[in-house]
Amino acid sequence: MQSVIAKLLVVQSLVVQSLVAQVSRSFGYSLRQWGGIALALGCVSGGVGYVPPTWAKEPEPTQTFTITAAEPISEAILGRWQAQTPPMTLIFAPEGKLFLLLDADGAVKLAEEIRYRLNPETQPMQIDLMLNQDETITTIFELTPIHTTSPQEKRQLRLELAHVAPGDERPPAFTDQVLVFQQTSRSTTPPQAAAIQGFDQRQNQAREREAQLYMGALAQAQEAFYQRFAKFAATLEEFVVGIEPETEFYRYMVVPAANPKWGVTLMAQAKVPGLRSFTSLVFTHPGDTPPQFGTTLCQSARPSSIPPTLLAQMPVQDPQQVRCPIGAQALN
Repeated sequence: MQSVIAKLLVVQSLVVQSLVAQVSRSFGYSLRQWGGIALALGCVSGGVGYVPPTWAKEPEPTQTFTITAAEPISEAILGRWQAQTPPMTLIFAPEGKLFLLLDADGAVKLAEEIRYRLNPETQPMQIDLMLNQDETITTIFELTPIHTTSPQEKRQLRLELAHVAPGDERPPAFTDQVLVFQQTSRSTTPPQAAAIQGFDQRQNQAREREAQLYMGALAQAQEAFYQRFAKFAATLEEFVVGIEPETEFYRYMVVPAANPKWGVTLMAQAKVPGLRSFTSLVFTHPGDTPPQFGTTLCQSARPSSIPPTLLAQMPVQDPQQVRCPIGAQALN
């Protein structure tokens, strides 16, 4: 079976992402076994310079739990939970926030935030895990009550995460692969040393990745157009069919060069706050037969509705001459 790490590297190029990739990536659980749960959180940090986690190992302070069976489920679930197989740490917080703790070198480095919603009125009880505004995993959970104040008696959480993915029907019952957690703390905040990957931040990153994929597809379509007509298209309508020039979050534009044989500029303009804009230059190398293409993609370093202006002298003699301006970053 293809390694989970290799699969996740492929998944990084996808727009749609799910939950708990680190479980599979670090401990060898197959993506098929964990379904949509195993596709996301490790990808959202971008994969650049990221250390695969070994999961949180810091000692937990001994606490006395005074939870009773009469405590509302919405309050009883709050706190820090630890699973042993596979190792996983979750923090259920107020206002429907859920943090997955990721660590490297024995210290917590990152807390991935998603959202959750409970329905304790059913049997088994139901929980919805909102990975972003478009993806929700619907599954089931169970909490065991505590009737004493003994610190040795810890509340247990069973959470069904096997074979579930966004859009799937809610499982009717627990499987033999259900994850079992013990409550190790009533704290609802991630460690101070952990960087928090916020829900809204991850949502914006997914939208930006979608724009990058869109820009890549437009660049390839321009190259195909050139091979047929010996020039680049001056408008979207010339070289793409069935693709809208605008999406909910981005507006796509074509800026032709003075000579359509030299190159063409593609732009993705962010339409909502919090998103970065993109500019891509697709060009040919003069004198090459058959034509050889080059592409330079830049993104604004910070959220902006203004696409970067690439610095290039046309025709492009040396691809190294094509540079992103100050305030922008090269992506290829």
